Amino acid sequence: MNKAEINLDSAEKFIERLAGSNFKEFKTIATQQSKLLEFSAYLGVKAHYENYGYEAMVIHNTKTKNFKIKTNTKGYSINFSRYQLSKGDYIIEIHMNLSVRSAHDEGIYCVDVAVINRKGIQEVIDKKECVSNKNLITFVEVKKLIIYPMLLAQFYGIVHEIKPSFCSGKLPHNYKKFYHFNPSLIALGYLTSNSSQIVKAYKSRSIKINIVDNFDIVIMNYRKNRNISPIQNIKN
Repeated sequence: MNKAEINLDSAEKFIERLAGSNFKEFKTIATQQSKLLEFSAYLGVKAHYENYGYEAMVIHNTKTKNFKIKTNTKGYSINFSRYQLSKGDYIIEIHMNLSVRSAHDEGIYCVDVAVINRKGIQEVIDKKECVSNKNLITFVEVKKLIIYPMLLAQFYGIVHEIKPSFCSGKLPHNYKKFYHFNPSLIALGYLTSNSSQIVKAYKSRSIKINIVDNFDIVIMNYRKNRNISPIQNIKN
């Protein structure tokens, strides 16, 4: 597997701009590139919704006003900070490393960035073991890798297990109305030529998946033009 290296300067400036005074501790993860990349993707999701008129509010855990990041599967999500976004009376939340139920069975998967609805928010508050599949709207997986064919196959498999309707081109009701994005693979690396051919074929196969490559370049471009979505570098 070929790894890519994140541009730390671009990522830190991106985080500073989007998180502002709400984020006090990003320097502590600056040397942990995978975590820094995940948090950059998390803020990219926030920026996506803000670009479509959502208002963001920080929800802190009960013990501190610092932005406490959930960097792994351990702990209840309610004990960590997260963003709640609203558009009128429509409310969603975005979470890092959130456990969600499979669409097919009782299996549980942890996704890097999750977008959940009101009922999912209540499940988090109630400290449920995981969020119900129907209350997960969409999600992001983040990889510090070049996008090679088997990585695409792996991500397709993840989507099939968690949100299989996107594998057959069936979008949920009002999905576009609220400007949700398709399940997304965000990677630091580039698409190989073989991978590009696979992704180009997604449209004809009715596969609704986002592939975002060269993410550090994407966030660098976003700093210059905030009218774009940092996670809608859509390849299909």
